[in-house]
Amino acid sequence: MDAQPTRPSHVMVYGGAAQYMLHLRRWCRRNRVPLLADVVEWYDPRHLRGGFLGPLHLSSESAMRYFYPRCAGIVAISSYLEDYYRGLGTNVVRVPPTLDVRTLRVGPAVRRQAADLSLVYFGTPGRKDLLGTMVRAVDRLERQGAAIELHIYGPTATQVRDLAGLERLPKGVDVRGRLAQQEMPQALREADFSVILRRPERFAQAGFPTKFCESLANGTPVIANLTSDLGDYLRHGVEGLVCDGWSETELADVLHAALELAPAQRDAMRGAARAQALESFDYRGYAPQLSVLLETARP
Repeated sequence: MDAQPTRPSHVMVYGGAAQYMLHLRRWCRRNRVPLLADVVEWYDPRHLRGGFLGPLHLSSESAMRYFYPRCAGIVAISSYLEDYYRGLGTNVVRVPPTLDVRTLRVGPAVRRQAADLSLVYFGTPGRKDLLGTMVRAVDRLERQGAAIELHIYGPTATQVRDLAGLERLPKGVDVRGRLAQQEMPQALREADFSVILRRPERFAQAGFPTKFCESLANGTPVIANLTSDLGDYLRHGVEGLVCDGWSETELADVLHAALELAPAQRDAMRGAARAQALESFDYRGYAPQLSVLLETARP
């Protein structure tokens, strides 16, 4: 920043935890520039190398509990984080994941699968997404005679098999590996639903799955249990289907309901999903609040 020809009016930190904050706080104080933080998750120590006493977790906790509350402002991705920092007296604006939804062209559905129900999952599950539960739910329905497909983008077949605890993947589970970002919309539009399943633990409540916004923006309804603020945007039978819990049985019940939907109902959900994304996830809708945050931030 010292090398820039013009000194910034504000500095926004994203990630880096305590290591970044130590240096940035000094620089911003010295140059009388407001420092703000974009906070998008609260890590679970089980998801970090070294666990609870590991350096990554200690650095993250220091940033979350000490450094970020002392910033001139915070952009929080969820109401969980918004409430936490507002309770500490910090100037906070909540902004969910945003996209350029308005200029994203979404044509008619391009479904090509022959199955009665086509699902898609994309991402790196790690310990966040219950991908193994999704696979076992599909296996359960397949054994009952349902024609259902789950197309998985991201992990390898071996990783998926290990997560599901199965020796062989069900016939309807198609693991396609990594997908280029520009190919993701097509994969979404080929599916009837995308699926997101997470335990309602702190990491899930504090974060917000970007894939949820991407799915709705492409007009693909979502099947999910309600973590974070998903309940503000996902209404059962409107933008998708709500799973009452995160177990294999509860997901299988929702998939049964999805199989019984008429084509007209699925088309209506596609339209509602797209409309919700236009209203809630287009970046233009948050420009006024962010402008106020920047204007009121003081070093």
